[in-house]
Amino acid sequence: MLDVTAARVQMDWYKIADRTDPDSTPIHLKSFTVDGATKRMAPATTPVRRRTPVISRWRLVCGR
Repeated sequence: MLDVTAARVQMDWYKIADRTDPDSTPIHLKSFTVDGATKRMAPATTPVRRRTPVISRWRLVCGR
């Protein structure tokens, strides 16, 4: 998931246990952020708070 704000950019990586199962649970793997002031990438302490569930976005992309 890519989240962009005026202050920073953050990318969160998720794994979906079974890509063929639309009810499969996403698992957070890693997150990195780039602060607008430093322009350097660093590990993020937590994933971005999701506005919509990841699985819903996956269904939109995969059409399931």
